Amino acid sequence: MFKGVTPDSFHKQFPNEEACLQYLAGMKWQKGYKCKKSGGKLWWKGKSWLDRRCQDCNYNEYPTAGTSFHKVKLVC
Repeated sequence: MFKGVTPDSFHKQFPNEEACLQYLAGMKWQKGYKCKKSGGKLWWKGKSWLDRRCQDCNYNEYPTAGTSFHKVKLVC
């Protein structure tokens, strides 16, 4: 995905944590949202602006949940 990317070009694309999370959210839900718990496809904003909260079961999912970045502190 980022093969051959220099640290400078990486930091230009992702200058802060918000940019990193925005990219992850776009990749994670590029084909639409589907709740991991109930399978619901309708959502609204969760606890933070990039979270998705399922309208069926109220499960809140963060962009990093279920990815290799889960529980990792992003330092971009």
